[in-house]
Amino acid sequence: GINYSVESIIRVPRLGINYPVISETTEELLKISINKYWGPAPNQVGNYCVVGHNYKSKKMFGRLSEAVSGDIVELEDKTGTVLKYKVYNKFIVEPTDVACTSQLTNGKKEITLITCIENEPSYRRCVQAIEKEEN
Repeated sequence: GINYSVESIIRVPRLGINYPVISETTEELLKISINKYWGPAPNQVGNYCVVGHNYKSKKMFGRLSEAVSGDIVELEDKTGTVLKYKVYNKFIVEPTDVACTSQLTNGKKEITLITCIENEPSYRRCVQAIEKEEN
C-alpha cells in the first residue's frame, strides 16, 4: 500500500536490468529499487546519476560489473519517451570521489550507473553511457 515517486524506468537489456527509478535516495528506498542520486530530469541534457544495490542474487545492479563498452542503456521517462544510451566508460572510485556525477557534459545527455563493488563495499563501480546519435 505504499506509493513511491517513480520518475523513469532504466533497462540494460543485455544484462537483464529492468527497474523503475525512484526519484530520491535513502537507505530504505535502495532496498526497493534503483534510486536517482543526482542530475537533471530523465532524458534531459546533463548527467542523470542513478544508484542501486549490487546483490549476489544478480538483482538490481548485481550484473553491472559485466557491462562493456557499446552496451545499450534505455531510459524511459514519464512521458513514455525511450532514449538509448551507449556505454563508453567503466571505472571504480572511492565513495568520496563524486567526479562521476559532474554535470559538465558539453550539452549532451548522459547516464551514470553507480553501485558498490563485490567484496569491497568501500568502493563504487561507475558505468557511464552517452545518448546514441540514432535512437
